[in-house]
Amino acid sequence: MRMRNTTCGYGKSVDNWSIGVIAYILLCGYPPFYDEDQATLFQTIMAGVFDFHVEYWSHISDSAKDLIRRLLTVDPAQRLTAEEALRHPWIAQEGGSASNIDIHESFTTQLAKFNARRKLRAAMKTVAMVTRLKRLGLNAAEATADEQEETSDSSPLGSPTTEFAQ
Repeated sequence: MRMRNTTCGYGKSVDNWSIGVIAYILLCGYPPFYDEDQATLFQTIMAGVFDFHVEYWSHISDSAKDLIRRLLTVDPAQRLTAEEALRHPWIAQEGGSASNIDIHESFTTQLAKFNARRKLRAAMKTVAMVTRLKRLGLNAAEATADEQEETSDSSPLGSPTTEFAQ
């Protein structure tokens, strides 16, 4: 089956880039591009900025990193084609080929760590938001109390208790 480029620029080279993203995630358990801010995330993707963090990539071969780096190349003309990827040494090598490497344990461990970091980050943001809302609520309550105090002090009729007590 032959894919053709569409008017929006989607074609085989985008599929190959996606394979690079998926391979990256499978090998370390987290995506190559990540940012809380969507605009920054898009800029990072468009610039092709990603790292092989030593903590997660030290046990991954240079050949595997090379394949991913070449699949995540920003310029589609410079990116590996599917045929080139299949001939890449990490995929094509005899004996120690990628298909013989068990990544399940490593992948699930790294994915669990990534999810834990994501949940911790979300919890920290929630605490910060609640603290901010409480602070805003206290400031609003203080302002309301001050306004009520000013209104009752400046009332030409005096306080209601004083009026009725007489």
